[in-house]
Parts: sequence; C-alpha cells; structure tokens
Amino acid sequence: MSPDRRRPPPFLPPFLPAFHLLLPIGLAAVSLAAGCAGSEARDPGAPPEATAPTTKPAPATRSAAAGSIAGRIAYDAGPAPAMRICAIGSGDPADAAARCVRTAAGATAYRIDGLGDDDYIVFAWTKTSPPRVGGHVRQVQCIRAPCPPMPESVTVAGGARVDGVDLDGFYDRREDFPPPPAE
Repeated sequence: MSPDRRRPPPFLPPFLPAFHLLLPIGLAAVSLAAGCAGSEARDPGAPPEATAPTTKPAPATRSAAAGSIAGRIAYDAGPAPAMRICAIGSGDPADAAARCVRTAAGATAYRIDGLGDDDYIVFAWTKTSPPRVGGHVRQVQCIRAPCPPMPESVTVAGGARVDGVDLDGFYDRREDFPPPPAE
C-alpha cells in the first residue's frame, strides 16, 4: 500500500476501495476514517502497522482472594430465630455460587467468609414454623402500591470485608426471593 493511501477503518469490509466514508448527519458530514471523538490522532503518512487497532486486554478473572460480608440481623418479630444466611453470587440464583452460614437463636449479627470477587445478594431463611425469608433490601420507588423493598446487590472485590450488609427485611412470603440453596 502506498504511503499516500490509508487503510479503511477496521469496521469496514476490506473489499471497499474507498479510504473515507462520508455519512450525512443533518447538513454535516463525518469522516469515519479520521477516527472518533476522543480517540488518538493518526498520522496519515504512518505505516499501516501504526494505524492498526490495538487488541483488547483479556477479560478480568475472578480473584482467588477471599473476602467477606457482615452485618446486623434486624429481625422484626422479637429475638431472631435460628436461621441460614447465604450470599448468592451473580447470575441466575439457581445456578450461582452460594456460601452460607448458620446462626443460633438470638443472634444479632452474622459474617460470611471465603467469598471471591463478585456481586452478591444476601438472603436468610428462618427455622421457625412457618418459616420466614429475609434479606438485605432497600426501598425502591415504583408506580404500584404498596411497593416492597427489593434485594440490594453487594460487591466484594480484592478480598475486602464489606460491613453494613444488614438483614433488614423479613417476610412471611416473598415469591421474588429465591429458595434456599441446596445444602
């Protein structure tokens, strides 16, 4: 390729002979070969290797460092009963990784250790009859009333301990909460 001709941008098919593509936008035209706003300037006389796009970095992998989630148990009906508390990783709750702990009756706090880098939702299931379900929830605004609080996601990264993930919503029944993970 001669130095006075530039290669077409990488998103154009190689069989197009043009090295500029003009698209009308209103009354203006944009040269796609000139790059995008905020991109680095290109030297039109540079060899093709200098104008070739760089490769994307490899996607991040989950860290092997173990983090934790901790918080209060704000049971709304007297002293907290014994319960199983689980941090469920991102993805479909039925298939996501889960790490669980058991608390004794009367417990006021919990901590789940050994969590890898991920986004988690935290739920609790009581051992009472009838059983109740709880979670780390936040109030949301919605059009319908009453609007129930929704589970709030928590991010664990780099082996950090995330405090303040309180179990502050307990319910007799919530169809939108997942069943407890298998033991």
